[in-house]
Parts: sequence; C-alpha cells; structure tokens
Amino acid sequence: MALSRSYCPFCGKLNVDQFAREVRTAEDALCSERCLAAWQALKILRDLESKNEVVAIRRRLDLEEGRQHATALSELLVQKWHAGDWGLEPRDVLARLSEPGPRQREFCS
Repeated sequence: MALSRSYCPFCGKLNVDQFAREVRTAEDALCSERCLAAWQALKILRDLESKNEVVAIRRRLDLEEGRQHATALSELLVQKWHAGDWGLEPRDVLARLSEPGPRQREFCS
C-alpha cells in the first residue's frame, strides 16, 4: 500500500519528508518559512478585516444594494501566492502588520 505525501497549502509543493496522515492542521503542511509567514500574515489580515467597521459597512451596503463584495486584501494575497506570484513577500506583509498603530487599519480599509 502506497502512502500519500502531503502538499503545502500555499505553494502546492510536495512535502517529500511528510506523509499526509501526519498532517493534523494546515500549519503542519507548510513547507517553508515563506509559506509560514504567508499563513501568519493572512491570519492577522483576516482578523483585522473581520473587525474593521469600514469593511463591515461597505459589505452591508453591497448586500443591501445587490452588488458583489469587493475582494478583500487577504483573498487577493491568497490568489497571488497560490498562483506563484511572490512579488509581495509574505515577510514584508507580516512585518508591516506587526507594526503598532494606524497602519494596520490602512491595510483593511
């Protein structure tokens, strides 16, 4: 019986040293520091997006007016990184999100 290997949820790279049955969480399957930084940046962004009043109001108005929601920054980053476009390095995004103050709000407005 052949055992399947795991794949990184971000870049899709085969993890030759890890069997799929060993993966308990998505973080377990991340293959590199870059993918880990991307995962962490997205967790922070999604948390900020979920708490941002401006985003909430815009989404409510979109829903009321029958418009499609604008794509959130976190989703745009996922799409880019999944497609192999690492032009915006996750470490840079994570560093910017880790800065205290109003810059975090700018990301999600």
